[in-house]
Amino acid sequence: MMTEAGISIQFLSDLMQDRLLEEDVEQIDKGVTRKGAGADKKKGIDHIADAINHAYVNDKGELYIPRTWVHNCINEAARFQLIGKSSMTRFMGLVSVIGDNFLIMRNGKPVLIGECEVDKRHHNVHMNGQILKRIKYRTILHVDDLNPVTATFVLRWDDDTLSVVHIRQLLKDAGMMLGFGSYRPQHKGEFGKFMPIKIELLRQWDLSDKCEVVGFPKIVAKATGNAKPATKRGNKAVA
Repeated sequence: MMTEAGISIQFLSDLMQDRLLEEDVEQIDKGVTRKGAGADKKKGIDHIADAINHAYVNDKGELYIPRTWVHNCINEAARFQLIGKSSMTRFMGLVSVIGDNFLIMRNGKPVLIGECEVDKRHHNVHMNGQILKRIKYRTILHVDDLNPVTATFVLRWDDDTLSVVHIRQLLKDAGMMLGFGSYRPQHKGEFGKFMPIKIELLRQWDLSDKCEVVGFPKIVAKATGNAKPATKRGNKAVA
């Protein structure tokens, strides 16, 4: 049985974003560290504009969570949970994230990039065998309990193997132990924590109903000879 459900989450801590640009990826491919990517830009750059450029924002100026964040977060969280004696990571092929970008909402409205603060932090960059001190600018979306910041995405999973209880615990672990964005708990940070607040069933369907078998004879010949019909003994075919 396949299950599809809408997952609503609420952020518990501020969200910091630092999206990798294509030119940053090129630097990393050349051996520059993740923190050092883009650090050798010319002086005099508009740091606020650069920080906004590194945020996940659509054409309307609305912040969103990319699908890769959700996919990577829940897959990593699976290692904290057991199904029987096996790690849940063995079964994550049965879980899919549906959709691409998921809007970040506050009071029923999309959060705009203008609502973010540009944060300035010092950090060390390893580049060409040297340790350089750099200042990194990032956008931070502040959250509070009076005006909750939320997001909604869709998960699809095989309900014969994974129950909604497994999915709920998976989301709890993902939100508290891993999180989203930069300086999240996974990297010993305090940003990007979230918790699931609603799992809403959208639809369920039986995959066997979608598979029609046509043209096969009632008795299928085995490689070593002809198979006989199933008997009443355990409903197993007797060769």
